[in-house]
This record gives sequence, structure tokens and C-alpha cells, in this order.
Amino acid sequence: MDSTVRLGARGRSTSTARQWLLLLIIGLLAVSLALPIYAAKGGKGKGGGKGGSDGDGGAGAGSSAIPELHFKWRVPLAGPYSAVRPTVGPDGTIYAVDVLDNLFAVRPDGSFKWTAGQAGSKGVAVGPDGTIYTGNEDWIKAFNPDGGLKWTFVQSPRAFVLTDVTVGPDGHVYAVATGGMGVFSLRDNGSTAEVRWNNPEAYGRPFTGYSEIGFGPTIDGRDQQLYFYANGHTRAVRLSDGASVFTIGGFNQQPQVSPLDGSWHVGDAAYSPDAMLVWQFQYPLFTTAIQPAVGQSGTHYAVNRGRNVYAINAEGIEKWIKSLEEYVGVPDVDPDESQIFVPAGGTSASPAALQSLSTANGGALWRMEFPSDGSGLEQITETAEGSINQ
Repeated sequence: MDSTVRLGARGRSTSTARQWLLLLIIGLLAVSLALPIYAAKGGKGKGGGKGGSDGDGGAGAGSSAIPELHFKWRVPLAGPYSAVRPTVGPDGTIYAVDVLDNLFAVRPDGSFKWTAGQAGSKGVAVGPDGTIYTGNEDWIKAFNPDGGLKWTFVQSPRAFVLTDVTVGPDGHVYAVATGGMGVFSLRDNGSTAEVRWNNPEAYGRPFTGYSEIGFGPTIDGRDQQLYFYANGHTRAVRLSDGASVFTIGGFNQQPQVSPLDGSWHVGDAAYSPDAMLVWQFQYPLFTTAIQPAVGQSGTHYAVNRGRNVYAINAEGIEKWIKSLEEYVGVPDVDPDESQIFVPAGGTSASPAALQSLSTANGGALWRMEFPSDGSGLEQITETAEGSINQ
């Protein structure tokens, strides 16, 4: 049985000098359960680290072992790391960019289709017709499915930071630039791109290097709006005409939109599309949670104090809490809402790993530790949509 996971790796800017990922672990997009390796609780797994916690409620329930997965494949990037999650085209082709503006097209079996240089490093998205869009602070580019360049749109003025470029639910291209053109939308005319609208977004602190754009319905349901976090605030802008819906300070997290009701979520709260508080959850000891994931049911999955995973229903009421044996990062949830993915490790003392938890009760389903890539450097993977640097 195969399980498909949409994940990506990113680099982070911190005050501690670190060496980041040399290989983007695109192989995580197709991890296999066909040959499970079982690692006992507290023992050594295939990657040399802990095998994980007991599997209550998941695979291995009733014993002290959970399945440990292994890679099907992974491919090297030209740059030292990628800050952007890969995306998958209509034919299953996987597209990824690295920090040196290279675009890679990879077949589902892990073989290269093509690469394109000077593409962009701040987002990769695929349109309804298979066009691939990338960008950086200077340009937005469109590529044909065979790797040929369709057009280049030069941003004027140039962005100070481009946080993301993506395709909206209406098929148009959307980007967020601090400074420069601000929030803007492009129409793909085939051989050229045309500006539909732009809305200013002045640069401010804290610095945000990459943060994915989210989409959801307007409060009246008659339109769609995009959400982003940058420059110390969260904003929503209407897709049809670029009009500002709201700007609200704080959070320091990119909002996550609920597929159930269009509310948008941060670690401890949910808000309506017009930024009215829907509910706020009180975590223990005046703590809060990192960026959450929101499932199809509207359930809010968040990590508090590094190890405690919470499931909070659409009304803001706790469903369950699971305490893990190790510190984990920002969670993500699969489209079927059967699994929660949390990254762990990522230092020489704690090998990078990916942990899967059941959405039913937080029980461990499987764990995968990263084998060495031969470089001797640390490997980092993240399930979340981008990084917020301060």
C-alpha cells in the first residue's frame, strides 16, 4: 500500500549558524508502507534514532512498536536548500524550486524530466492548464509543461521581499511583495502577463522571508479573498478587485483557512472572514501554540509547548490531546483528514524524522527517519507552508 504525502523542506534564518539541507526530500511525496520496518519504543530505528512512542489507536496498537517507513527516492537540488514546498501538476509531475532560482520537474518515479535556471525561489504553483509559475523579487515567470518559458513579468518597482506567488481558485496568478507592487494579481494571456490589480504592502518588522498565500470565501460568500501574514500583521484582500478586507496586527503566523466554514485560524484562535473572533482556546500556563493545521471537518490541530498535540473541534472545544516523547514542528494534515504529520529532529544528536499521528486520537501511525545524504550536514524537513524569520 502506498501513501502520498505533500511535503517540502525549508531553510531558516536564526542567530545560530547552521548548515541546512543539501537534498530536498522530494521522496517524501511518495513514501511506502510496502516493507515496514518496526522500531521498538525507546529503541533504535532504521535511521539510528528513536523508534517513536507506542502506537495506541494506530498501526502497532496494543504493542510498543510502530511501523517505520523508508524512502522510495529523493533527488538532489543544485542549490543548498529550498524554502518552498513542492507542488504536483495534473499529470503527477512534481515541481520544486531551490534557493538559487532553479526549477525542477520530476516524474512520480523520481527521475528528472527537465530543469530551468533563473526561474525563481519564492513559490511554485501550477495552473489549470499545466502552466508552472515561479517568482522572486525581480520577476514572475510562467513555464510550459515541457520547461519552455512562456513569459516573464518584471515587477516594477522591484519587491523588497516577495513572500509567495501562487494560483488562486479562479485560475489567476497572485503574489505578495513587501514594498514594490505590494499584493498583486496577474492575468495569463498566453504569451504575456497583464496586471489585474495591485494593493500596496509597505515593508515592516518582523521580517518575513517566505509565507504561503491562503484562500477562502468572503463573509457574504459572493467572492473569494486571499490571506497572508507579513510585516507584523495579517491581511485579507478580495480576489475580484484587490480591495482590502481587513488588516489585523499580531499573531506572527500565517493564517490557515478552514475548508469547512471559511474561518481562518492561528495557533489559539479562529476568526471569521471579516476578522471577528469565533473562538479562542486557552492552553495551559498562559502558553499558546505554533501555526496550526485545519482539516476538512474544521478540526484545528496544533502543537503546544513543543510536544503536546491538540485536536480542537470547529466550535473551539478540545477533542483530544497527545503528549509526544520529542519536540516536533508545525503540523500538517492530509486531504482525507486521516493523518497528522509533524517533523522532528534535525540535529546531529537527533536525526531528522517525520512522524504520522492518527486524527482520531493522536496515536502514532508511523515514523520515518532520514538516512544520511552523504554530505555529513544536517537535514531539515518541514510539513508547513513556509517560514517566518525574525
